[in-house]
Amino acid sequence: MMPDKSMAIIEKWKVKLEGSGILVVIGGHDSPSPRGVGYSKNQAIAQSSGSYLCFLDSDDVMMPQRVRLQLEAAVRHPTSGSAPGILCGHSFLVRGTST
Repeated sequence: MMPDKSMAIIEKWKVKLEGSGILVVIGGHDSPSPRGVGYSKNQAIAQSSGSYLCFLDSDDVMMPQRVRLQLEAAVRHPTSGSAPGILCGHSFLVRGTST
């Protein structure tokens, strides 16, 4: 089995992103076995400090306007009370057209 090169890839992207002014926080764990996407997302939430958080899974495609549209929708429809807002959505790309 080949060694996992994920950390080297992440470190290269960290340099590029931070060079563009984007803060990158890299987390991990000491477990010898993978913890899964749920663990990773919970860690990201715990480490975040902004008002909004955006996830993109490795098998997803982000359209160029996604973040802008989600932010606009979140601002237009703030949650009431103390419950956090959750904005989810998706579209499918079929033969080069968004449906």
